[in-house]
Amino acid sequence: MELVKIFIAGGLFCMCGEIVWAKTGLGVVKTLIVCIAAGVVIDVAGILGPIIGFGQEGFTVTIYGAGASIFDGVMGSVKDHGLTGVIRLTNFYFLRFAGLIACTMTMAAVLGFLYPEDKGK
Repeated sequence: MELVKIFIAGGLFCMCGEIVWAKTGLGVVKTLIVCIAAGVVIDVAGILGPIIGFGQEGFTVTIYGAGASIFDGVMGSVKDHGLTGVIRLTNFYFLRFAGLIACTMTMAAVLGFLYPEDKGK
């Protein structure tokens, strides 16, 4: 039953992102920025805890979770180091997001070389 909850939570958030992308005409990058900002808003509004309580990693692995991780990381660094924490960014949540981005970029590069776009079509 736990996997069903995770699937539902992740699927609902992905569906929201797809709706924003399809209905607004925003490009992919702008849609991702909207989703990251929505993750920050969800975290600031205080509803992140109940969402994670229900969907666990179904939320945290989506782009919304990345936005919440960035916000938590920056705020944690500011709490630990004052305003210089904005520059240091040594908090675990920020580092987790940075690792996610590094893995995604690596996979995109590998798949780009394995499956190059056919220019002849």
